[in-house]
Formats: sequence, C-alpha cells, structure tokens
Amino acid sequence: MLEGWRLAVSKLFLIPQRYILGIMGFLAVVNAYTMRVVLSVAITEMVQSINHNQTIDSTTCPYEFQGNSTTPRTSSSANLYPWTSKQQGLILSSFYWGYVITHIPGGMIAERFGGKYALGLGMLCTAIFTFITPFVVYATNGSWVSLVVVRILEGLGEGTTFPALTTLLANWVPLKERSKIGTLVYAGSQIGTVVGNSVSGALISATNDWAIAFYFFGAVGIVWFIFWIILCYPNPKSHPFISDKEKAYLGEQISNISSRDKVIPWKSILTSPPIWALVVAQIGHDWGFFTMVTDLPKYMKDVLHFNVKENGIWSSVPYIFMWIVSMSSGWICDWLIHKGYMKISRARKFFTTLASMGPAAFILIASYVGCNRMLAVGMFTIGMGFMGTFYCGMKVNALDLSPNYAGTIMAIVNGIGGLTGIIVPYLVGALTENHTLAEWRIVFWIAFGVFLVTNFIFVVFGSGKVQPWNAAEEKEKSAEAGSSYTTIFAGFLLPQRYILGIMGFFAIVNAYTMRVSLSLAITEMVIPINATEYYDPEACTPVGSNQTNSAIRGTTYPALTALLAKWVPLKERATIGSIVFSGSQFGTILSNALSGELIRRTKDWASVFYFFGALAILWFILWVLLCYSDPSSHPFISDKEKEYLEKELSNVSNVKLDVPWKSILTSVPMWALVITQVGHDWGFFTMITDLPKYMKDVLKFNVSQNGTWSSVPYIVMLLTSIMSGWFCDFLVRRNIMSLTFSRKFFTSVASIGPAVFIVIASYAGCDRMLAVWMFTIAMAFMGCYYCGMKVNALDLSPNFAGTLMAIINGLGATSGIVTPYLAGALTEDHTLAQWRLVFWITFGVFGVTNLVYLLFGTGKEQLWNNPEYNAEKPKQPFEENGKANIEMKTSM
Repeated sequence: MLEGWRLAVSKLFLIPQRYILGIMGFLAVVNAYTMRVVLSVAITEMVQSINHNQTIDSTTCPYEFQGNSTTPRTSSSANLYPWTSKQQGLILSSFYWGYVITHIPGGMIAERFGGKYALGLGMLCTAIFTFITPFVVYATNGSWVSLVVVRILEGLGEGTTFPALTTLLANWVPLKERSKIGTLVYAGSQIGTVVGNSVSGALISATNDWAIAFYFFGAVGIVWFIFWIILCYPNPKSHPFISDKEKAYLGEQISNISSRDKVIPWKSILTSPPIWALVVAQIGHDWGFFTMVTDLPKYMKDVLHFNVKENGIWSSVPYIFMWIVSMSSGWICDWLIHKGYMKISRARKFFTTLASMGPAAFILIASYVGCNRMLAVGMFTIGMGFMGTFYCGMKVNALDLSPNYAGTIMAIVNGIGGLTGIIVPYLVGALTENHTLAEWRIVFWIAFGVFLVTNFIFVVFGSGKVQPWNAAEEKEKSAEAGSSYTTIFAGFLLPQRYILGIMGFFAIVNAYTMRVSLSLAITEMVIPINATEYYDPEACTPVGSNQTNSAIRGTTYPALTALLAKWVPLKERATIGSIVFSGSQFGTILSNALSGELIRRTKDWASVFYFFGALAILWFILWVLLCYSDPSSHPFISDKEKEYLEKELSNVSNVKLDVPWKSILTSVPMWALVITQVGHDWGFFTMITDLPKYMKDVLKFNVSQNGTWSSVPYIVMLLTSIMSGWFCDFLVRRNIMSLTFSRKFFTSVASIGPAVFIVIASYAGCDRMLAVWMFTIAMAFMGCYYCGMKVNALDLSPNFAGTLMAIINGLGATSGIVTPYLAGALTEDHTLAQWRLVFWITFGVFGVTNLVYLLFGTGKEQLWNNPEYNAEKPKQPFEENGKANIEMKTSM
C-alpha cells in the first residue's frame, strides 16, 4: 500500500508506469541509434574527397549546380583524413565488433539483477565514448585504428540495450499490449536514425565542424541516463511509486514470469527450431537495415552528390516513414490478435514477410532509377516503410516464445544478427571503391537475396507459441541472501565514509577543472598585445608562443563540510578532510596540463570546456548512485561501520536545528577563520588564476609548456596536503599536539611558506626553471592549509559546519573577485617589476591574516553547537521514529 511521499509522487504521473517505461525505453533506443549513426554522417566530412576520373562515366552521377548546394565540399577545416574506402568500412563496422560481445552477458545480467542497470550503465558508457570521439581522433592525428578502438568500446556498452529492454518488457508489459508497447520501444531505432542523420547534418553544416555532432549526442545520452535512473525500475514490485491499482493489474496479467533465480535451459534454447528461425530472420533484417543505416548517407553523398546538410535531411526521410508504419502496424497487429482474426504465429510471420520482401524489392528498384535523386529517395522511403512492420513481427517474438528467458533469447538473436553489422559496412566499402551506380547495384542485389532466403526460413520454422522450456527449473533464494539490489553493492572493499571522501575529492577536482580551464584557454582566446615598443630590460625573451581570471564558488564547500561532519570522526578528520579538499590541486593540475594539450592538438580552445563539462556530468551520475547524506540513510552501509560512526559522531545531532545566527556571527574564532580564509584565498587565487598568465606573458612559455609547468606546483601541493593530513591526525591522536595547536601550526606553515617563496620567485628574473621551483616550494607549504584551518569548521561546530563553511568560504571567495582584477590592473605591461608588486601584496596579506588566526583561532567545540544551549526549541527530527540521541562532547 502506497503512503507518505511515495503516494504523493505517484499522483504526479498522469500515465501508468509501464507506459513511462515504454517511453524511456523508446528514448533509450533513440539515443542508442543517434550515437550509432552519427559517424555515418560525420565520416563524409572527416575524409579527404576523392576526385572521379574526368572522362565521361555513365555509371557516375554528375554534380548538380544549384546555388552550389551540391558541389563537392571544400571545408575550411584542417581535420580531414586520408582514409580509404576499406578503412572507412572497417571504421563503420567496428562498432558491431563490441556490440556482439556483450549481448549474452547483458541478457544474463538483466535477468539476474533486472534490466535497469544493465541498460542504463551500458548506455552511459556509449554516451561517454561518443562524447570523447573527437578528442581521440585529434589526439592521434587521425589514426583510423584509434577510432576503431573507440567504436568497439561504444559497441560494448550498447550491446546490452536490446537484451535488457526485452527483459524489462517481459516484466512490465501484458500480452494484449505487447505489440503496441514493444513496437513503440523498438521503433526508437527509426527516430534515432532520423535524428542522428538530420541533426548531424544540420550541426556540421552550421558549425563546419564534424566534432560537434559527437559532443551533442554524447551529452544527450548522459542526460537520458539521469532520467532513467530516477524514473525506471526492474519490475513492478521494486517500483517505489507505482499505483496499487497498476501493480495489482500487472501481477494478474503477467503470471507466467517467475521472480526466482532461474537455471537457464541452454540445451533447450540452443536446439529450438523457432529460436534459430528467429536468428536467421534477424540476420536478414539486420543485413538490409545496416546497409541503409550505415551506408545510405555514403550513397547519397558519393553517388547522388547530396551535400552534408541535404544528406542528413534526405537520409532521414525513409526512417520517418518507417517509424509511422511501425507504430500503426503495431496497433493493427495487437488488434488482429485481440479480435481473433489472426493467431500469434500467423501475425508474426505475416508482418515479418512484409518487412522483408517490401524493402528487398524497392531498395533494388532505387538502384535502377539512375541519377534521379528524388525518385531514388522515394523508392528508399517506400522500402523502409515496409520494413517498419518488422517490430510487431519477429522483433517481439522472443517475448512470445519465453517470457522468462526473453533477455537471453534476445541476446542470442540480436547478438548473432549484429554480426551483419561487422560484415555489411566492410563489404560495401570493398565493393564500392569507385562510388559508381554499378557497384552500388551489386550491394542492393545481395541485400535482396539475403532478405528472400532468411524470410523463407522464418515462415517455415517460426512460431508464436510459448515454448515448453519456459517453465524451466527454478532455484529458491536463500532467506539470508538479500535482494539483488543489495547484492550488486555488497562488494565494496572500502568503508562508505572513504568512498564518500573519494567522491568528495573528485567533486572538488571537477569544480577546479571547470574553474581553472578558462585561465589557460583565455590565453588562446585573446589577440596578443605587445608589452612595449621600447626596450625593457625586465621583459623576458620569448621562447615559444599565448591569459585572465576565474572565481566561482557556490554550494560545493558548505555541502561537503556538512557531509564530512555527518560521516567523519574526529580521529580521521584531518586525513579525510585533506584528501577531499586537496582535490583543488588535482583539479588544477588536470586543468592546466590537459587544457594546454587539448588546445594544442585540436587547435580549438572550445574543446577544453566540452571535455571538463562532460567529466563533471559523469561525476554527478556516480555521486547520485554511491553517496548519501548520512550513515542512517545509506542503503548498503555495513552494520559494523554504521555502529562505529554512531558512536564516534555522538555530538552530531540528527534533528533539524535552528541555526544560532547570533552566536555564530558574534563568535571570535569564526571570524578568525574568515580572515584566515581570505588570506589563503588571496594567495591561492593569485596562483591559480594568474600563474598561467605570468608564465606566458613574463616567462614566455607556449600554451603546451604553460599547461605543463603551471601544473607542477599543484602536484607537489597535492602530495603535501595528503601527507600533512595524515601527520596531523597522528600528532593529535598520540597527544603530541593539542587540536588547537595543530590547527594553528599547520595554518602558519601554509601561510608563511608560500608568502616567502612567491616573493623569491619574482626575483628569479628570467630564469624560468628557478622561478618554477620557487613557485613549487611555495605551493608545497600551502598544502598544510587543509589539515589546518580548512577542517577547523568541523571542530568548532559539527552540527552547523555547513553553515560555517558557507560564511567562511563565501567571504573568503571575495578575494577571488579582487585578486584577478587587481593583478590585471597592476600588470598591464606584463613586466617583472609589475608582477613583483603583486607578489609583495600577497606576502603582506598572508602575514596579517595568519597573525589574526594565531591570536583568536581555536580547535575547541563551541557551546552553541549543543542544541540544548540555544534558546530555540529543536524542530521535528528527521528519523521516522521521532527519536534522537543528542550528546555534547565535553573534551577534545
């Protein structure tokens, strides 16, 4: 029975959950095909054009000159590669090498754990590799072998798609809706092909950059994954907000599905004639479909001479028509079966025959219409229209034969059928090296023969009856085994608080890569300025080649601090806190090093923003899956760790508390923390936003060297941060230092050390390596800051650590507004003397702010951390039982 928030959420949905699953499954297939098809259009703009023999060739269509709409491309892009037709065929087919491999494992995983994660994680992998495809091509200078490797990895991810979807449909869709919802889901392949072809062509035409298509569809795939994880579940029983009415209906209608672990009857499946008839029919369909999906854009460009925009549009028309036929034929098929006009077996064979012989005939006719472009498009459109009946024919047939093993059957059928995706593109490339009509006609005759033979076999041996082995042997789950969901996450080797720490580290890594990326990219976005027309003895001599500011902070540090207060005991505070907060160095390292290399290889500063934006989206997905607000809400934390944290964090309240604003804003230690944060941020922002400018404008590093050498100080700072965090916890745990003394000691090291060595660096003149070493030593000292004042908010008030960090980090970040502007105003001529003044100001800020912290800082827990100390009465607790254990820790 639904109640509480689950009941409220269920009322937000206007349609049943099985239809939501159908829509999301449809969008899954759409995304799968856009990412699969995008290369088929993009490759026409990635390769160097081949000039045909200038003599008259009756089998080669002439270019039509209509406002230059169909003239050969003369792209201004330098990113064109000399790939042969055979190499292009291998590139296009390589996706299916990986695609075939993961079918059977994907089906078995889907049946064992549910299709949600088998489908979702597979699609996520494909989306990520699609997004990074341009980076790989650029980084390898157009190596076709590298592109083949990426496409294989994409295929590995997408191989789980149809087995997982079939398992989900078997668990969610009753027989009387099978053709309708199944067709909706599987017909996503047409819409995906339409969107992939048309949008790819439009994007490439608008930007004159083939890479944009990969960025776009990769990002869309990642967004789909987020919605999938939130909205869809393996079966009705596990769905948290399905209505009671729909759950009861599905329980009644889908009675032949077993929820127990099943022993797959491999012998029965592999010796079943209807299964092999399905396999053969799938081969026939895939042969024709892959001929169209991967090679129709090439035919339209190389033979009919459509330009890239027209190619994308006209290549899409047949699939729009196919989708319309798919949807209508699915409804008609269900109606014919429901009314008793056709038995299931006859309906499957009838619609499969239409989907085979129609395309076979009209694709062949298209090759005989010569160079009449519109007539050819018309024939392809009619042919693909007939192919739309395939989904309500043999595609849903696995659900008829065995609902319990539908995922495994689909894995076998679709996996073996996918082999044609390896053969067809390579065969087409080998047969059409000269791009003539005569060569393509052979391709279409072969497709005709394959359609004919495979359909005949399905008509003779196919069936729509549930097979006897569907009710195979089952094995009971142990009562102690737990749910499949728990089993998936039972293999963590680290305690959950360390996993949270690692994910928090990567949160800051991502925050800083996105924050810092502009600092290097801007050096390639602006017009170079000559420092002076006169001789300047303090201006360094250029060695190579071409920066300003960035400061963004929001919820990151307050939220992380609040999480650490809920998860990290005192004895591990400096270690885990230092690991988390040192992500700023690692993020700066990555951003500086990779930004320079990406810009150098792609010759495009925009690639930096695409890359780091995509990494952040990936992090978000993993964060949502792995991390939780506190130990009590974590679904797969061990009992041992949960009990340990409850004991160690007894001074952290589990009730919702009113923030004691007056006590916080009149707290001297809190303001000492604010001032120290201002000092640290002043020095850190001087380094993080302006060091790349200093290295370019004063020391004359080129963009690649700039990225590399700007990263060196942060590598050393990262190491110092982690080591000093461990050392600080050791000193406090062994009572060698009190908590207050340790915070002040490490904060002083993190202030005075950088202050001194940054100034020394400005006196190193044009000795580039000496300057880098001085900056490196300075940043090494700064690494002690995290186990010093950065974790101090957790000491003062674990209950209000998030609020404290918001105030401290927010006010400290104002130096991120002042510092880059001040540095820019003081260094207009980019001379050593001007930069020396910047570093002396930093020295003064470090010294004054550290002195304030030494006088007024503390590591003692404040009285207002205790809810009972505050005048306001606590609000209702978060726990459902309404109880909370509130204790005050009396000593540090």
